[in-house]
Amino acid sequence: MKDILRELQSLSLKLQRREMTLVDSSVHIKQTINVLTAMKTTGGRSTKKAEQGVSSGFFKDVELTEGRGKINKPRFYESVVATLTKRLP
Repeated sequence: MKDILRELQSLSLKLQRREMTLVDSSVHIKQTINVLTAMKTTGGRSTKKAEQGVSSGFFKDVELTEGRGKINKPRFYESVVATLTKRLP
């Protein structure tokens, strides 16, 4: 989830630039969609660190225990990509 937020933050900052044009914004949105689509299968930096922690049972020296239900990662990425695609100019 942190990886998605990082990409969306980057996109948001780019879109807020004073010199941003409609064409440029469309390019940046498409780039973000491509990055998120790739992350759907490979994950990002934070996802990989979290998965390593889950496999070892510890994350930053804190023991991990079974929690609530997991987020369906592929569906979550698809939902974010679909929302961005709807907003394409």
